[in-house]
Amino acid sequence: IVAGDSDGEGAVITRNRDGPDDSAGEGVWPIDYPDNWYRLETNYDHWAPAPSDDADRRATGNALMQEMGSANMTTDALFDIMSTEPVLNHA
Repeated sequence: IVAGDSDGEGAVITRNRDGPDDSAGEGVWPIDYPDNWYRLETNYDHWAPAPSDDADRRATGNALMQEMGSANMTTDALFDIMSTEPVLNHA
């Protein structure tokens, strides 16, 4: 995850040994506020469907982030989302 000091300079970079993993055309995932004010990252590639044995942490996390909205973002609110099952994975 990289960030700059201006809008549009943040990104999540998925790498392989040689650089960004563009195998799915998604090696660099920009954070472009205000349309995409956050990026929710789990233990699997963001461009792939959630594994069938997953409790859909991604969908739950995204729904909670959208419900909270950028205007209500605080460290406590983010911690609450990260502590909510199934976002919080006890495995």
